[in-house]
Amino acid sequence: MDDSFVLNESENRAARWLSKLTMADGAFFIIAMGTAVSRFTNLGQVPLSPDEAQQAWASWQFWQPGGVTSASGSPAYFSLTSLLFPLLGDSDAIARLIPALFGLALVLLPWLLRERLGAIGALTASLLLAISPVQTITARTVGGDAIALFGLALILVGWLRFEDAGGAVGRPAAAKSGWFTLILTGLAIGLASSPLFYSGLITLALAGLIQWRALWTNIDPDLRQKGLITAAVLFLALSSLFLWRLSGLGAAAALPAAWLSQFRFSGADLFDAVIAFVRYEPFLLLGGVTAVFWANATNHTLAKRLGSWSAGIILLMLLQRGQMGNVALLALPAALLIGLMADDLLQPSPSRLGWAWAGGLFLLLSVITINLARYSRVITLTTQEFASAWVILMALTTLIVTVYFVGTLDSTAVSQGSFLGLLAFAILIQWGTGWQLAHIAANDPRERWVTTATDDDIRYLSAALTEISWQATNSDHELTIFSGVESPALRWYLRDFNQLQMGASLPAGARHDVVISPNRDDLALGSDYAGADYGLLREGLLPQETPSQTPFISLLRWLLFHDSTRTIHEERVILWWRVDLSNE
Repeated sequence: MDDSFVLNESENRAARWLSKLTMADGAFFIIAMGTAVSRFTNLGQVPLSPDEAQQAWASWQFWQPGGVTSASGSPAYFSLTSLLFPLLGDSDAIARLIPALFGLALVLLPWLLRERLGAIGALTASLLLAISPVQTITARTVGGDAIALFGLALILVGWLRFEDAGGAVGRPAAAKSGWFTLILTGLAIGLASSPLFYSGLITLALAGLIQWRALWTNIDPDLRQKGLITAAVLFLALSSLFLWRLSGLGAAAALPAAWLSQFRFSGADLFDAVIAFVRYEPFLLLGGVTAVFWANATNHTLAKRLGSWSAGIILLMLLQRGQMGNVALLALPAALLIGLMADDLLQPSPSRLGWAWAGGLFLLLSVITINLARYSRVITLTTQEFASAWVILMALTTLIVTVYFVGTLDSTAVSQGSFLGLLAFAILIQWGTGWQLAHIAANDPRERWVTTATDDDIRYLSAALTEISWQATNSDHELTIFSGVESPALRWYLRDFNQLQMGASLPAGARHDVVISPNRDDLALGSDYAGADYGLLREGLLPQETPSQTPFISLLRWLLFHDSTRTIHEERVILWWRVDLSNE
């Protein structure tokens, strides 16, 4: 066959493929690129928290001679990360790579639902998940929560497409079998991920978004058997590292018990997770509530089910106090629900008047935000003074909107423009909030999302030990180290020091090159040791309000400038080294 004919045929196929691309495809590609930037940029910038370090260290320890790892944590994360460490290294960024990949994949999944959500609805849902601060930080956190969210979304996508395939003409069996396999794939991934998967799976079923009986009875027995075998193989591979770590099966079996243990009625604030959702996802809250009223008014079946799913998750947030993973779970149905409303609202396409109103609303919201920032930064207001200023501001905004309604009498343009203006403003605010939370303040306990974090000093401590080791032994990691502080973070960041020991008290008569002790004065090592202190852990303390700074002003200053009256408690350690090491 002539080579030129083959080349021309390839060019023709490429041209036909390009001719099928739409503006929606281009917009979706831009969303995917933006998501990749937010998920993968500077993954190792913030030190691993103690919980993250525990799971990352277990994956690293698996490959060490004589290494024994615990069966706790996410089996799927352990298996996938254990495969990456020997190939790409064991840095903080690689430890977070698997959740970031699943976080990106989650944002892409709504595109498979564009026939059900509509192209605009799928784009809106993907965009909201991409700019969501809680989704961003979940995708940049070591563990199985990002994997669990992806598994749940995969089940939902598979079930909705399975329903659609039931009415297909010509090839219903083939279509059903493919989506049935996708549902079981999501189930296999989720069962090996984290306890969060069970929160989503149970609320998903109660909302009627997945009907296992209908799924089971409407599939051919042979296809059912093949799908179950495929899912079982995938589950075994993810949970046991391809049968290389059988204890992972026990860890997967323990996930339901871990989920049940999260139900508590004391210890954390009842509305802690709800407040976190309000704090980080105000647009999802506003749009979600609006979409619920829209669903009831239009009697949209899928939208009502998504609203029921959201209500179930909110109830679970109250029963599982302090479980921030449920906040990320709630963002999923909220984004899909708003996407459905957006597709209905933006049909037909907005007029010039609608676009003009969208731009005006965005400009108005920006002006309000800038002036609020000026007041909270420059002027110290009492409660009464700020209340007056707020009433004037709201009155001015209401007047402008009312004049517009009366003057135009075009409710469609107003509703479409309002949605687009709020969406544009949400992109600006949510992107900045997500970047701050996930890239800069992920270990700042003044953030409501963060509880116990690892101090930045731990990297300086590791670098100091490497320098001491090089001066004393001409090697980076040959020091004998004893740590009187048992910490997963210390284990992770000192993992390359083979002669590291940890214990409650220093062994009698032992003479280690380096000793790490709590920051107190009751440790007597003698005059031949010198020491320096470093931060290890960070925890937030309750804020101390002043009479001239109300809680609302404090919140506003934190949101706009990250100025907070909340203090940070640091747990510090002292690094002791023998003074004669530098002379050896």
